[in-house]
Amino acid sequence: MDAWRVRAVVLPDGDAAEDWWIEGGVLRRSGPRDAEQLPGRFVLPGLVDAHTHVSLEFAGGGAEIVDAVPDALATHLAAGVLAVRDVGAPVGVDVDRGTGRPDRPDVLGGSHYIAPPGRFFPALYEGVDPDDAPERAAAEVRAGASWVKVVADSPITETSFFDPPPNFTPEQLVAIVDRVHEAGGRVAAHVTGTFVAETVRAGVDSIEHGSLVSPALLEEMAARGTAWTPTAGTVLGGVAHLEAAGVEPLLRLARPHLEQLRESIPVAERLGVRVLAGTDMLGHGNLASEVAALRRLGMTPKGALAAASNRPRELFGLPGLAEGGPAELVCYDADPRDDPEVLRAPVAVVHAGRRIV
Repeated sequence: MDAWRVRAVVLPDGDAAEDWWIEGGVLRRSGPRDAEQLPGRFVLPGLVDAHTHVSLEFAGGGAEIVDAVPDALATHLAAGVLAVRDVGAPVGVDVDRGTGRPDRPDVLGGSHYIAPPGRFFPALYEGVDPDDAPERAAAEVRAGASWVKVVADSPITETSFFDPPPNFTPEQLVAIVDRVHEAGGRVAAHVTGTFVAETVRAGVDSIEHGSLVSPALLEEMAARGTAWTPTAGTVLGGVAHLEAAGVEPLLRLARPHLEQLRESIPVAERLGVRVLAGTDMLGHGNLASEVAALRRLGMTPKGALAAASNRPRELFGLPGLAEGGPAELVCYDADPRDDPEVLRAPVAVVHAGRRIV
């Protein structure tokens, strides 16, 4: 296998160029003098999209099931996204889970949605009685899903997305979480309303959306180790769409969510909550837009890059930039801390130890 040298500033925190080598697909701090040097003056661990749906496409505010998972994964890979967490697949869809394949990103998650009948989008799931939900969720883990998507409150109408009723009692949610953990999996919980506090206290591993997370609740999340994927770009885009349409009744519901995100995202970073970047409705390959959205809502440039790289890699058990580890990296000519759009134009990508760009 070829050997390469990387001489670049290691992001998100570095300020001076470092030397790394890749031999046999492994990262080294020393190597052959005649190794080919990869292009790029800045390097990141492979990007991670922590909230995507590789079997869905989003247009006009809705979700459409498409038979194009390979295309979605190829789009992510071309953008330097070397791992994705699929947080909810329609029944009967194979999201192609797996890691270590150079021709596609690592794919984690991919469970079906766990929600009661009539409390989620009908085309995407089969409802389960709340009393049966713990066993159904554990079965997702036994079927290979490392993360199980639980829909903690119901978003099935435009109004209920901003003011949703809970789908489970706190006790039912605790039972689901306990069974998933016993089976060896983790829980990613969709929650957009005030039920987020009970959801955190049920012991879920990550909050998805969670735009009403308060600074006080963030202190609990920091103590518990609960991750947060705020899907900032989806919220910003949704509010912008409502403003353009002049839908004032919904805007009165939506604006407090955006205001709370502006307050809470900087607090989460300061407290050390593991904030993750996820595209959700932004579409495949658009992680740069989510990084930009996190920055618009108050996250530092370094923090926003970490949310798309180091932070999810640590949580998901994926390799970073470490001596003796597998090579998973993306190189850029310019510094994406100055402009997130740089993330769309990697000049070198190494995945599963092989150079693919």
